[in-house]
Amino acid sequence: MKWYWFVPVAKYTERWRQARKLLDRGLRPAAAAAYHPMQQVKARVLLSDLLTNPDEWEAHLEELVYSIFLQILLTRRPKCSACQASSS
Repeated sequence: MKWYWFVPVAKYTERWRQARKLLDRGLRPAAAAAYHPMQQVKARVLLSDLLTNPDEWEAHLEELVYSIFLQILLTRRPKCSACQASSS
């Protein structure tokens, strides 16, 4: 695995500075607070999925993490029917 992109262990270059700026902007306390409503929606979807199919709990957790990560990364909601139904 190549680690050159991983900010904590990357060399100090212009690319590192840009990545660090993006991380700083996206992870400040004020920015993190903006994610709370989305995280609440995702948590409700997770709970619904767990009640529907508890044996698949690992897949549900994985989906939750990926969904939150992608939504934050892309700054828009991923297209999934459960997410759209929960946010309405």
